[in-house]
Amino acid sequence: MSNGTDFQAALDRIAELNREMGRDPSSDPVLSRLVFITDGPADEDALDPYVQVRTEGVPAPVVSAAEWMVTSLKENLRLVENLIGESREELGNFTKQVEQASPGELRERAQWYLDRYGPKVEAKIAVYETHAAAIRSKIDRFQQEPLSMFLPLGTVVRFTDVPTYDNSLVTGDPNKDYPVAGTIGVVTGIGHFGQSRVEYPIRVTVVQRTVVDGWGDRYETDLEYPLSYFADPEKVEVIGHAKLPDGTPFDGYGYVPTHGRERSYATDCDHEMVLEAEGHFWNFTLEDDGRARLIRPYRSIREMHWLTGPLEPEGDEPKGLRP
Repeated sequence: MSNGTDFQAALDRIAELNREMGRDPSSDPVLSRLVFITDGPADEDALDPYVQVRTEGVPAPVVSAAEWMVTSLKENLRLVENLIGESREELGNFTKQVEQASPGELRERAQWYLDRYGPKVEAKIAVYETHAAAIRSKIDRFQQEPLSMFLPLGTVVRFTDVPTYDNSLVTGDPNKDYPVAGTIGVVTGIGHFGQSRVEYPIRVTVVQRTVVDGWGDRYETDLEYPLSYFADPEKVEVIGHAKLPDGTPFDGYGYVPTHGRERSYATDCDHEMVLEAEGHFWNFTLEDDGRARLIRPYRSIREMHWLTGPLEPEGDEPKGLRP
């Protein structure tokens, strides 16, 4: 017990065994008792390796988005682990019925059910376990390398044919839901998408292009009706960055005011954020929690007649270069 490292490793192993059996480690009675005799903190997350996000050298918007993604992924992981447990229990019941059935017709019928449905349940378990492993890997990456999971707002990207993992919580083939490789889009959000159970950290918006997805469906996009997709950074390749009003490349991840705006009954905010990317001007507003939310793209900055800017740079660099 004096060796905290070994003891923590033992606790981590118990938690891992729980996951392998499809159980939530936090419900394990052994862990719930041992937490009180560790040298470390005895709070709810003391044994959970998926809590802390690396902050050193990481912009605040990325830290916030990574924490939000970890929370969302942890919830999904609990759901998938529950499905694994339920499926294993179902498979065990089939086996138990064969073992407990009387010889003869009843046992033959129980064996028929096991032979018919057992492989299907085993296949479901394999899908769930693969999904759970992908979630754990992403959680670890969000914690240890959060910057590697996001792209700056306004980044111009091209969709690739890199496949995503199968999400067992949705129907269909997630790979076919994306535009075909080569489709151009712009990053318009990171994390915090206002939806539950999101597993993909960046939002890519396509505008004024014909979009063909993996199913072969075609969509026409315009300035009022763009299409947005949630994706992992591996699903796209970077073409270039957006520009600030003075032409400086923008490599930030959060909201920064670039233009003043006239006050109105609809808002008390006296500024907005405009980035130029892929031939359009992307207008963002400031959310109550400090995030940047895309309003819509415009062909010309003159279309935003309410703007009174651009704002003057602060110091020796353009305002908001690194929020």
